[in-house]
Amino acid sequence: MKIGILSMQRIYNYGSFLQSYALKTILERRGHEVTFVDIEKRKNYTYPRKSKLQVKLGKLKYVDRYFFRRMEDSKKNTQLDVLFRTVQREGLGLSDEHMSASGLDAVVIGSDEIFNCSPVSMWGITGQRFGDIEGVGKTLSYAASCGYTCVDDMDDDDRALVSGALKKLDGISVRDDNTADFVRKLTGKEPEMNLDPVLVYDFEKEIAQGEREGVPDYPYMVVYAYHNRIESKSEIKAIKDYAKKKSLKTIAIGGSLPWCDEFAVISPFQVLAYFKHAECIVTDTFHGSVMASKLNRPLAVLVRDSNTNKLDDLLRRLIIENHKVVDTAGLEGVLSQSDDYSACNQKIEQECAHTVKYFDEIGL
Repeated sequence: MKIGILSMQRIYNYGSFLQSYALKTILERRGHEVTFVDIEKRKNYTYPRKSKLQVKLGKLKYVDRYFFRRMEDSKKNTQLDVLFRTVQREGLGLSDEHMSASGLDAVVIGSDEIFNCSPVSMWGITGQRFGDIEGVGKTLSYAASCGYTCVDDMDDDDRALVSGALKKLDGISVRDDNTADFVRKLTGKEPEMNLDPVLVYDFEKEIAQGEREGVPDYPYMVVYAYHNRIESKSEIKAIKDYAKKKSLKTIAIGGSLPWCDEFAVISPFQVLAYFKHAECIVTDTFHGSVMASKLNRPLAVLVRDSNTNKLDDLLRRLIIENHKVVDTAGLEGVLSQSDDYSACNQKIEQECAHTVKYFDEIGL
C-alpha cells in the first residue's frame, strides 16, 4: 500500500525526527511504500506571537555570566537547524513542497503530540490532524498524544469538529492515559494503547551508524532538554555537583544549556550513540526518557507541574518510576541506583508484539 504518515515530522527536534523515522521504517518493513503528509493550518489562523518589545524584554534575563556562551550557542542553534533540514530530507524523504494525502491508500496519524488541542497551537485546530482526511481508503492513528491538553481546552465548535474527525478513524491508537480519556469523552470508544515508535523500533543499525560518526572518548553525562528549559538554580546545581563528583563532562543535547560544558550539534543517530555510551542521562523530556530507558542507561527524569502529565504516565507504563526526580536533592540517589531494566525490557518486548497485532488487525 501507499501509506502517508501525518505527524510532527517538520519540527526541528530529535524526538520528533526519531519517532517519524521509526514509524516509517516499521511500516516499510511490513512491505508498504511510505511517505509523509504535512499538517494543514486552519484558514485565516494567525499563531499568537510576542511583540518585539516582549521578545527584547524576555532576553534581558539571559544577560548573565553565561552571556558569551549564549552567543556561541546561538550560532550552534543555527547549525542545528541546517542539520535538521538535511536529515529530514535524507532520512524521511521530506520535500520542500507541501506534501498532501493525494493518491495514498491510507494515512497513519501519529505519533507524538499530533492530537494536541491547545487553542494557541501553531496550526490551529483542524479536522485533518484528528482523522478527517478525504479521498483515503483508511485512516488510523498510532500512539497519538494530546500532550498536556484535554477536552476542556476546546470551545464547543472545536470539540464538535474534533469529535466528528475522530469518529471517522478506522483505528484509534494512543500512547497515554490522558489521550485515552480524551478519545473516550469525544467518541465513546475505547482506544488501543501503544508505545511510541522509538521504543518499538530496534535502531541497532542506526546506532552503529551514530557510533561511526563519533562519540566522546571521555566520561560524560548527557543533559537532554529543550533550549534553556533547565534553568532553575537548584536543578542546575544538583546536576553540576553530581557531574563534578563523578568527574563527568556535561553535554547538552537537544537545545542550548549554557551552564553545561558542551552543546553538541550532532545527527539524530549520533544522539542515540551518545546516549548509549553516556555514564548517565538527565532529562525533563518524553523522548529523552524514552531513549535512555530503551538503552538501559542510568537515568534521572526531572518531573515538574509542566511535564508531569506525560512523564508520569510514561514512567509508570515502562515500570521505571524509580527514575523520577521531583526534589533535586534526590538526583544523586536516582542516578546512583542499580537498575537492571528487566521489567522495562519485558514490557517493551510485549508492546512490540502488540504493535504488530494492531497493524495486522487494521489491515496494514
